[in-house]
This record gives sequence, structure tokens and C-alpha cells, in this order.
Amino acid sequence: MKKIDFKKQILPHLLVVLAFIALVFIYFSPVFMQHKELIQGDIEQWKGGAEEITKFRKETGIEPLWTGAMFSGMPSAFVSTMHFGDIYSHIHTILTVGLPHPVSLIFIMLVSFYLLLLAFDIKPLLASIGAVGFALASFTIISLAAGHNAKVMAIAYMPMALAGAIWAYRKNPLAGAALFGLGFAMQIRASHLQITYYLALMLVIFGISELIFSQKSGQLAKFIKTSVFLVVFGLVAVACNLGQILTNYEYSKYSIRGKYELTPLDKTTRTNTEGLDKTYAFEYSIAESEALTLLVPNFVGGNNSVQLDEKSATYKALSERGASFEQIQGVTQHAATYFGGLKGTAGPSYAGAVICFLFVLGLFIVEARWKWWIVAATFLAVLLSMGSYLPSFNYFMFDYFPGYNKFRAVTMAICIAQITIPLLAILAVDKLLKSNVKDIEKDFIYATAITAGLCLIIAFSGSVRELDGAADAQYKQMVGSDWLVNAIKEDRISVVKKDAFRSLIFILLAAGIIYAYIKNFVKAVFVVPVLLALTVFDLWNVDRRYLDKDNFQSKDENPMFIPSAADNAILADKDPNYRVLNLGNPFADARTSFFHKSIGGYCAAKMRRYQDLIERQLTPELEKMYAEFNGQKFTYNSLANYPVINMLNTKYLKASEEAGGVIPNQYACGNAWFVPTLKPVNSPDEEIAAITSFNPKNEAFIDVKKFPINKFNFDTVGAKISLVNYKPNEVNYTSSVNKEGFAVFSEVYYDKGWTATIDGKETPIVRVNYILRGLQVPAGKHVIAFKFRPESYYLGNKIGLAASVLLLLAVIAILYLQTKKEEEKAAV
Repeated sequence: MKKIDFKKQILPHLLVVLAFIALVFIYFSPVFMQHKELIQGDIEQWKGGAEEITKFRKETGIEPLWTGAMFSGMPSAFVSTMHFGDIYSHIHTILTVGLPHPVSLIFIMLVSFYLLLLAFDIKPLLASIGAVGFALASFTIISLAAGHNAKVMAIAYMPMALAGAIWAYRKNPLAGAALFGLGFAMQIRASHLQITYYLALMLVIFGISELIFSQKSGQLAKFIKTSVFLVVFGLVAVACNLGQILTNYEYSKYSIRGKYELTPLDKTTRTNTEGLDKTYAFEYSIAESEALTLLVPNFVGGNNSVQLDEKSATYKALSERGASFEQIQGVTQHAATYFGGLKGTAGPSYAGAVICFLFVLGLFIVEARWKWWIVAATFLAVLLSMGSYLPSFNYFMFDYFPGYNKFRAVTMAICIAQITIPLLAILAVDKLLKSNVKDIEKDFIYATAITAGLCLIIAFSGSVRELDGAADAQYKQMVGSDWLVNAIKEDRISVVKKDAFRSLIFILLAAGIIYAYIKNFVKAVFVVPVLLALTVFDLWNVDRRYLDKDNFQSKDENPMFIPSAADNAILADKDPNYRVLNLGNPFADARTSFFHKSIGGYCAAKMRRYQDLIERQLTPELEKMYAEFNGQKFTYNSLANYPVINMLNTKYLKASEEAGGVIPNQYACGNAWFVPTLKPVNSPDEEIAAITSFNPKNEAFIDVKKFPINKFNFDTVGAKISLVNYKPNEVNYTSSVNKEGFAVFSEVYYDKGWTATIDGKETPIVRVNYILRGLQVPAGKHVIAFKFRPESYYLGNKIGLAASVLLLLAVIAILYLQTKKEEEKAAV
């Protein structure tokens, strides 16, 4: 057996991994040293929306797959779902080496990119520079601070999958394909399809490049063989996640990413028949030149909340005009210096001045086989992130590329560049250290001149864009004239200039150590440590602008999930299935869902029909209610005039967090009721229009083209129906009716998994009032049971479990065979 040289083969990698752990430990020291947790806005919302699911899972050990806590009921697919076929969750846990979530994701990113560079035979210390450049890019840190954990996890595993593909084409087709399969399975498991889509685009570009190279070098047969291995392992990786994929795919057709059923109110605003609305999809797009934030972080002013000091033009302007201390603090501590193409942003996508300089150097010296596909992928990332600012390209993508119209926030495409820029940068340094320095001296001068020159131009011009910001109108309204806006614009120029000079200094420092190496003033051994120190210092200090000690709090300090007086007043009602409407901001609020079953919620993938209901009915009813409040005309009896709010069993409205802010609704229809009349409609448009004004207790509307029915009038004398048991995935009623009746349930209709039985015999569920369930109930006393069991979940997870075991065994077998092969070679 071949002896392993621990000092050469193991120790360098072990030291790098320990350094990665130390980096995470130091950056996130409040988590480890003070037992604090990271404040993540989206995760706080997620906790609220997922509370019913996680509580039921913990108490029963059963996955509910449905929650009644948000939007009057919806599948849990995009909220919180655990899959019994997901064995790779354990592998992810092992890879985190005990670091807590979500800060462990930064460690995964470091290791994943490190593996990518090892596929190029990059030495450990140099590979660690690329890993830092990838993991500490500001896009990662800002996303983590916001709570976009799934996105960060999906990005974290992209390099691992790419490493496998590169290893397959460069070295060993079978071993590389196995690594690709494992990395791709882990990446898909993160459950962020948009990031997976971007990974697929990268792989396609890389594959085309390899095809061209193979054709030119006469290695087409090898390319085909390797590609077959990669496709096979890629398909197995997809199969590993089939439980998640099938569940999400099935629901996505009914979500706001599915087909439109209603005719648009304004036909000029929508041309697509399915997917997201184009305006909504491209709402977050960076302006034409905004990609320069990769080089100069504050190129477009930073973000919506920059702290300005006493030397700022804004501070001076406010002081000169006699503004109070509180007014000055209010403006200067959260100044909106951002003037880019977005409505607002938490911060820029900064790749690092040192990394960008080395990337440009790579354009000149890295061999064509690797350089051009990396450049193409980087260019594509920038084009995609420009969204509506480049409509000719991006609208084409939206209209014709399969699945692309399901995604929004196209600025996420910059994650491609987050990989490609440090990748080419490190390949450039590797090439530099392995080349004759005289051959690359001219290229080095070009790279320095381009990057440093660009920073100088920005520093002296202040901006190449208009300085108008989204908050300017608010500033002007605040003071009644333009003087405050003009002061803010001066400060916008100032922050741009400061960061341009900052990037220039880092470029010159990096160029200096390389120049010293080229001129033989220093040995190669000094170059990499200096570049590593500069990269860490550069990115670390920019990242601290967006995630520092103020982003952490004690686990006991979070007030979001402490019930208010209003919550306690409502919770005194032990009815298990009433609903609550928070009048504050109901459709972007999941806190209410933590305590109650909410009419609203917070989810980017709510049901299309419920979104229709919000837009066409609930929002108008709320606007009418607000007008009554403002005109002091609202009374408890006014609630009789809100049929949609009532049919959703909105038993309480919450106007404030005080106990006196709770408004009981005596007109809520209850959990279920019998109606004497069904009224036929012939289209979704007719159905949603019909519920604008009606009495939900006395009538219901049914689309007879989808749900044929032969009886429309029913005798409800003496009819009773009562809820006897509620679980997220099972609801039971008892009913008593003298003659055949029709029951309406204040539960959202969804036909992919919900079944109904009457006395154990299955009976069809129909949809009424555009969104609710309805049943024809025979005369007599009965037990009615609704159960949710979507076959896609169970079938997908069975296949996923089998595929996961298969992939794991294949990886182990290939690893064993490769080790044995190496031993045989060594023995010869």
C-alpha cells in the first residue's frame, strides 16, 4: 500500500481548513464568544410563517405539507418542508464541522471554492486567496445579513459542482463526474432554483468551450465520454432531490409563477400568459454602469442608509439652516446616498479591488481554454443583472428561455461573476508564478493601467452617472426646496471618490508586490501571502459596512415573537380555526402567522388565486375600511359590508398591538356553513367579479365549466356543521342536515393532495367563491374529513432516497477504485 505523506499531502490542506474556521470564528465572534445570533429580517419572517409547521413536526414527527397560518392556507413547499429522502442533509451537517447555521455557510463557501481551485492544481495558500475572494464578496455578506440563507447555501455549493466538471475534463472523467454529482446534488438541495439555473448556464458555457477545445485538439471522443459521465451523474443528482423537485414543481403551477387565469385589468401591462409579470420580475435590475461596484464598492453611492459625519455637506447644510440635533442625526445617520438603478439596496456587489485587478491580468496571461469561457460567463452575469436596463437581451431571455420567466431579482445573476472573477484572478497569479516574468511584464503593465486608471477616472470625475436618488423627492418635501437634495448629491460624489481612491490604493499595493517579484526584488514565496493579506483586509473592511457587531443580538432580546396585549386578547379564544387580519401591512407580515391563522403572510410564492383575491378583492375592501377609519365612520356593524373578509372566517382584526386594538368580527362566516343557493358562473373572471358584493352566508358562486353540478338550490332549515378537529393536514367536521345540502368551507381550495370523505367514503371537492372549498352533503348526520396527502411528495422522496443511496455508493466505489489504481501504479 502506498504510504501517505502527511506533511505534504494532508497538512497543508488541514492548515487551510483550520484557517477558514478561524476566519469564520473571528468575523462572527459575537455568535461564538457572546452566544448571540445574527439578526436576519427574512429569517424572522420565515420563522413566523413556518411556526405552525415546525411546531406540528416537532410534536408529531409528521410532515404536515400544508399550513393554515398564512394566506388562509397554502402548501408548505416554499415555506418549510423536510424530505425523508434527503440523506444529504447529514453530509451538509458534517461539512459544517460543527459551526452553527447560518455562519457555517461561509465556511462551506470557502471549502467549496478551495476544491474548485484544487481541480486546477493550485497550491493551497494561493487557492485560499480565491476562496476568500469568493466567500467574502459583499454580495454574500449582504445576502446573509438579510436572511437569504437558501440563496447563500445554493451559491456555496456552485464551485463544488463546477470543480467536479473541471476535474472530469482535465484529469479523470469518472472521478470528476462523481464529484460533480455530489456537488450538484448538494446545490439543488439548497432549494433555490434561480441559483441552480445560473449554475446550469455556467456549465453550458463551460461545456461549449470544452467542445470547441476538444474538436480543435482532436479529443472529441474523450469529450463525449466525459460529457456522458457528467450527464449521468447530473441526472442522478436531480433524482436525489426528486421529493423536493416534484413537490415544488407541482405547487409552482398554482403559485404566482404559474399560469394566469384572469384577464388583466390593463392588457398593456402584461404580455406573458404564465410566470411572473415582466415588470415585477425585473423590478430589481442594476443600471448600465452599476457593475463597476465590483471594483469600487460605493460607485453608485453605497446603499440606502449611509452614515455621514460632521464634515459632510449634508451635516453642514442642516446645521447652517438651524436644524435640531435630532433632525440632523435623523438624516445623516441614515442618508440615502445610493443613486443606482435599483429602487433601493442594502449594498453593492463588491468583488474586491485586488481580485478585480488580478482578473484583468488574467485576461492577458491565462491560457485560452480557461480564459474565454470564464470571460463569457462573467459578461453574461453582468448582462443578466442589468434586467430592464438592457431590455433587448433580457426580455428575449424572459420570453424565450425555458423557465426564466419564473424568476425575479435578476441582480442575483451576479453570483456567476462572484465565482468567475476570483477564479480567473487566481489562475492569473498561478500563471504569473510559473512563467518567465519577462514574458508577462507588458501584460502586467496593461492590467495595472486599466484598473488603476479606471479608479483614477472615477475618483476625479466623482461619477459617470446622474446623481438622482429614489429618496430625493422625500428630501425635497421634507424641507420644501432643493438645498438638502443638493447637499446629499455632494456627499454622493464624496463617497464615490473616497472608495475610488481606496480601490486605487489596494490595486497599487497588489501591483507593487507583483512588480517587485517581476524585478526580482522579492522571491515568489512573499507574493502569495501579501496578496492574501491584501484581499482579506480589502473585503473584510467593506463587508463590515453591511454586517458587523450591530447585526447580532442576544437570543433573549428578540421582541418579534413575544405576544403583544392584542395577541393575548385574541389567543384567549380557544376556537382552533378562526383567522386574524392585521390591518398594518397584512400581505408582507408573517409575525401574525406565528400566533394566529392569518389572512396575510410573507411568501414570494403564494398561490396565484390568492394573489388575485388580494389584488381584486381584499385590497379594495381594506382601502374602503381605511377610508371609514379616517372618516371616523367605521363601526362594528360596518364589517357586514366586507364579504370576502367574512367568507375567510376573519374573526378578529388587529388595528394595533394594544388589547384595545382588537376588533371582533361578528359577521365572520365561521369554519363552515350551509348555503341555500349556488349561482353558476362561466369563467374565472365572472367568478371573482361575482364576490365583489354578495352575502356569503346565503349564496356561493361556482364555475360550472370546471365543476359541473346539477343542483343549485338547497333547503338549509335546521342544517348544522361544526369543526371538531383541526390539524394543518387534516380537518374534521360533523354535519346534520334534513335534506341534501351544500357546505362551504373557509379553507383554500387546492386539488393536488386534498381529499374529502363523508363517513369514510371519498367525495369530490369543488371550488366556490373563486378560492374556497365546497361539498355536496347528503341528508342526515355525517362525519366529514379533509386530509392532505400529495402523492408527489411521497413518490418523489422514495425515488430520491434510492438515488441518494446509489450516488453515495457510486462515489465511495469510485474513490476506492481510484485509490487502488494509484497504489498499483506506485507499485510498478
